[in-house]
Amino acid sequence: MNSFEKLLSIGMDNYGIVTSGDAKSVGLSDRVVFSHVKNGQLLRRGQGIFKLAVFSSSDDMDRYAEAVAFGGNGAMIYGESVLAMLNLAFANPPLIEVATPRRVRKKLPTWVKIVHIDARAAMTEYYRGIPCQPLRDAMRLCKARILPERILAAIESAKDEGWLSSEDGEDLKTEIRKEVAQ
Repeated sequence: MNSFEKLLSIGMDNYGIVTSGDAKSVGLSDRVVFSHVKNGQLLRRGQGIFKLAVFSSSDDMDRYAEAVAFGGNGAMIYGESVLAMLNLAFANPPLIEVATPRRVRKKLPTWVKIVHIDARAAMTEYYRGIPCQPLRDAMRLCKARILPERILAAIESAKDEGWLSSEDGEDLKTEIRKEVAQ
């Protein structure tokens, strides 16, 4: 397997998104990467972020993977964007929120919003192979912006999908019902 095939393998596992760091890890120099961009095998998405031209997606997961790539190492989908990614609570934020403990200096696309978080407090879970804020935390963060009945329905859907434990689901339901009663 040559270096570009190794990069293809990484990209196929990440919704077609690869970074210059991925390319370096398989032994490709920047010059070789840009030759692949020039001949159409890679599409440049931003500084150090590329998409495999051969990858096509039937859903928006590649967009979420790309947003995380813009956030860099330690980045994750955050808040209402976690619910939108998992098609829960009819969430549809205008921007994909990406939380990262690092400073991001890259020019970002208009559809990505960076949120800075404390690295020590940041817990990450993977949903559909993409790093995200844990769903229970995302739901707690969004409960003031999303109708309680939608959050309650999302809890049930998330439990059915296995993204949320029964215990976490019941705790969230109790919190939401207490707030509605006040």
